[in-house]
Amino acid sequence: MGTTHPHRQLAYLPALDGLRAFAVTAVVLYHLNLPLLPGGYLGVDVFFVISGFLITALLLAELDRWGSVDLAAFWIRRVRRLLPALLLVMVAVVAYAQFLAQPAQRAQLRGDGFATLLYYSNWRFIYAGESYFAQYGDPSPLRHTWSLAIEEQWYLVLPLVLTGLAALGFLSRRALAAGFALGAVASALWAAHLYNPDVDPSRVYYGTDTRVQGLLTGACLAALLGSRAWAGRARTSKGQVRYLALGPWTLPLGRQALAHGVGIAGLGAVAAAMLFLPDSSSFLYRGGFLVVALASGAVIYASRLPGPLATLLSLPPLRWLGRISYGVYLWHWPVIVVLSSERTGLGGLGLALVRIAVTLGLSELSYRLVELPVRRGALRRFPRRAGLRPWLVAGVPAVLVTSLVLATPPDPSSSRTVDGLTVSQHVAPAGDRRVLLVGDSTAFTLAMPWSAALTPGVTVTSSTRLGCGFARGGRLIGDQRYAQEEKCAQWPTDWADAVRDSDPELVLLMAGAWETVDHVVEGRVLKVGSQEYGDYLRTELDAASSVLTQRGARLGLVNVPCYQEPDGGMYGPDLVRQRNDRTRIAWINTQYQRYAEAHPETVSVVHLETMLCDEQGRPLATIGGVAAKDVRYDGVHYTEKGAKDVWRWLDSRLLQTLGSNAPLTAYFVGDSVPYGLREDSGGRHGSFTLAGATRLGCGLVTSPRVVAGRVEAMPDACSEWSASWPDQARQSSYDVGVLWPGIGELFDHRVKGRTLRFGSESYRRYLQDEYGRAIDALSSDGRPVVVVTMPCHGVPDGDGREAPAINDAERIAWINDVAREVAAAHGASVVDLGGHLCAGGYSNTSGNVTLRKDGLHFTEAGTTLVLSWLLPQISRSAGLTKG
Repeated sequence: MGTTHPHRQLAYLPALDGLRAFAVTAVVLYHLNLPLLPGGYLGVDVFFVISGFLITALLLAELDRWGSVDLAAFWIRRVRRLLPALLLVMVAVVAYAQFLAQPAQRAQLRGDGFATLLYYSNWRFIYAGESYFAQYGDPSPLRHTWSLAIEEQWYLVLPLVLTGLAALGFLSRRALAAGFALGAVASALWAAHLYNPDVDPSRVYYGTDTRVQGLLTGACLAALLGSRAWAGRARTSKGQVRYLALGPWTLPLGRQALAHGVGIAGLGAVAAAMLFLPDSSSFLYRGGFLVVALASGAVIYASRLPGPLATLLSLPPLRWLGRISYGVYLWHWPVIVVLSSERTGLGGLGLALVRIAVTLGLSELSYRLVELPVRRGALRRFPRRAGLRPWLVAGVPAVLVTSLVLATPPDPSSSRTVDGLTVSQHVAPAGDRRVLLVGDSTAFTLAMPWSAALTPGVTVTSSTRLGCGFARGGRLIGDQRYAQEEKCAQWPTDWADAVRDSDPELVLLMAGAWETVDHVVEGRVLKVGSQEYGDYLRTELDAASSVLTQRGARLGLVNVPCYQEPDGGMYGPDLVRQRNDRTRIAWINTQYQRYAEAHPETVSVVHLETMLCDEQGRPLATIGGVAAKDVRYDGVHYTEKGAKDVWRWLDSRLLQTLGSNAPLTAYFVGDSVPYGLREDSGGRHGSFTLAGATRLGCGLVTSPRVVAGRVEAMPDACSEWSASWPDQARQSSYDVGVLWPGIGELFDHRVKGRTLRFGSESYRRYLQDEYGRAIDALSSDGRPVVVVTMPCHGVPDGDGREAPAINDAERIAWINDVAREVAAAHGASVVDLGGHLCAGGYSNTSGNVTLRKDGLHFTEAGTTLVLSWLLPQISRSAGLTKG
């Protein structure tokens, strides 16, 4: 590992702290999504050049002095310099994972934490498919550590290379400088070779091989200057500076102005790049990063010389910010992720100022309380007794890793994530229906919390890819074009694999967050709402349908719900305007509906918007009594609780859609309420045909009612109906009989000259006989029968003497108890419609749907909603294998 040498630091250059301040300010402003510096991400390149310069100069100075490098001491100094602050940030990330992170994040944070502590996060983000320039939900709070990983990889390799060259006697400064320069050019050429303007550039942006050009540029400068240049000034006998050393060369004072001019021009070039080069600029990947690195090197060279540039960069505020710049870089991104607009209620400049203040505060505390004490030997003062010091150094990261694992428990399902594609697999128990969920990050956040308890009888697997819908091509957001991520073009293969592995009966396609933005396809701009984009969507849906239905599955297109994205992330307000635009969403949903109507045998539409949005397509403030932000944490992606609520909402609709290939007939017997359901639905709903014996004003019990002390005889038509429907039922073809208790049973009845009081034992026996007779008639030939419980009512009090009894919750509960008793005695099952609609008492709305027009009979929209829940429940309760 080399001979142990006394450590000698390089002389302090205050202007380099000022340059660090300049770089970190640019990065922070870029990540705050402020329009000031669209190229602020180039601050990272400035850091690369500074690091390449300083570390190479440090190692060359040691080689000049001792002839070798103490590798162990070098790496220990790096650990002492960099790891304490990082571990402090990791503690905060563990807390975030435990208490604030959404399921979609917790699934990835464990791997991000490992990669950060082991300094390979840039390659993890490449192979996990996490775009530096994309935004979907809360990004990883460790995404920014990619640059730290590249620097640490540099710190590992460079000393080994220089040590090897020294051992071989190849340490000529000119040769080293030439080698570093050739390496920088090779890295730039490799980046240009890999860059494809039609796909996301994150592979080129994150790669060590493509970004090492900045570090090599700094190293080349250090090799050119040599250790003598650090304080290499020659003076006359009068103390006047006559020349400055430039490695093997000298710089006469007459040329200092040129050096200062080059440095100032370099700073101007870097600033101009930050002002005018957005992250989508092709120039960057075709030599632009190298140009920025060269300009940064010119600034470093000139800032070493006394003059205006060094004076500017040595201003006290810049020096202070530069000293804590490492902490600022570490803290700023997690702070931005945690202090989101939805968590703080702030936005715009106010939110940015809060984030900056918190970042600076945390960075200063980290510098004063952790970084400086460790650098000054705090660990050396830790007791050596029983070898505690090495255990402390190794134990803290181990504890953090363990905590991260505990805070982000693995998904109990069999799931894997590669290049942003997450596949979850669940073995379907015998008899379960099989559903495959595919789509983008909204589908991902929905899939993560799924469990069998949420959809009894239905097993769900998934294949989702973050940031990718089904409409391929580039995206036009505002006036900025974004190339298609390569992974987003792979869904035909991904989905074909998923269909092969899970053999689904139904595939749910959940996308739309990206379909609502304009697209660029083969150089043509396709605007949402245009005929060209509509034709393109149909082409893409054709391709998706052919893949997803190839084994006979039905395709369910999940409608795009209203969005309420707060800030657009890295894409800014232009994405907010497009994604939240109700007109765009409605247009996309119209395309879905037309496509389903054109392919009724294979495609259905699942109207998720009825759960999340009002009748005007605006996001509901509360959903099922829960605040909207607790259902979709950013107005787009689902919280764990929200996802579970959506699965419960989808539960019955899955079976309904599954049954679309196998029509079933339900034979209803009851009064005007089931009659209205049949009429309003046109006798069909999803996979069901609604048949039966229902009659206005006639219930299962046709004896005279006693209402407010007056006996009211039933119409003769009801008596005739009561006598005839059992024979009709026996002669009819149906899959399940449905018995619907009617409101007439809520009153006293006159039977054979006796008044049977409601709630009495005699009335109970009478109802048991009537209900039993009806069940027996419906169950002829062994057909299953389902009894539907009576829901609560809200008939207005002014609608006559019947309202108090009809609305009486205790009477309804008593009727339902009798119905359950009879069903159990006669082998029928029960579907609790009353419990479904009335768990919290009578309510005439569900989401944005008005359920009943008179407190009793269902509206057309209410009919659709009720049947969407009821019919699959009937099918399941009856044990039908078709639906």
